Amino acid sequence: MGSRPLSLDQVTWCCGIFKGWFEAAGERGIAILVDRQADGAPAFMIQSRSVDTDDEGPKNHPRPVTLVAELHIQFCPWCGRRLADVYRDAIDLMARPQLRQAQP
Repeated sequence: MGSRPLSLDQVTWCCGIFKGWFEAAGERGIAILVDRQADGAPAFMIQSRSVDTDDEGPKNHPRPVTLVAELHIQFCPWCGRRLADVYRDAIDLMARPQLRQAQP
């Protein structure tokens, strides 16, 4: 077990693809988000955004439109490593709750 990283530059990523999608969070498209659940457990999500975070989306659309969707994951979809194990010491550095889908 290595030392606790002090910045995202010091995080040891499970794979380059996971890092790339983590860096895309908040932009339109697919991304990886990290946060903590209410009980403090780490939460890893694939997030899909129809619009950037600062875009409110279409106005007066005749049907419901999904602007943000999230799917919780436990393993990296690209390399298969267990995310809670890989990022145990970096969760709080990686967490970006401001980018999560608004909870009702």
